[in-house]
Amino acid sequence: MKIKIIATIAGAFLFGISNISGQGTHDHKMAAGHQTEVKKYSAPEAFQKQLGEVLTEYLVLKDALVASDEAKAEKAAGETLKALGAVDMMLLEGDAHMAWMKQQKAIESNLKGIAQMKGLEMKRSHFSTVSGNLTDAINSFGVVTNHTVYVEHCTMANNGQGANWLSTEKEIKNPYYGDAMLKCGTVKATVN
Repeated sequence: MKIKIIATIAGAFLFGISNISGQGTHDHKMAAGHQTEVKKYSAPEAFQKQLGEVLTEYLVLKDALVASDEAKAEKAAGETLKALGAVDMMLLEGDAHMAWMKQQKAIESNLKGIAQMKGLEMKRSHFSTVSGNLTDAINSFGVVTNHTVYVEHCTMANNGQGANWLSTEKEIKNPYYGDAMLKCGTVKATVN
């Protein structure tokens, strides 16, 4: 039992060190407000549909965090990783291809954090980065979905730095606090 606990702590420490050094994630301050301008790229509909599948799985993850269900969040992160892995980056060329590779890497790294790390707080921290990068990807490449996609924001999340998330519901259901502050947040924009 002690070995398992020590291994878990060591893994958490090493994962944290890799994130601090910038390998696979970007600064959480950037993820919080995520006000950077994103370049628009022409992407084929097939790519946009695949990005829509990532969004569909992401929304399941968001709902698991709203419900404060750690096990469902881990499973949903795994399913979102599968959908992300199915996105064919070869459908993009040149700068668009390079931009997607950067966003995909950050999304993937933080989804792995959600799937592997224990504790809702840690999962929610990674979720803010996933949300920021997925929002940028959708704004850059477009997405095929049957729903309006809202960018919603909680100013208190991420240690008071604020954080965004995507939702297909205009009604606020905060994934960063769940029942503790379910309705805390505002709709900032739509992405499609």
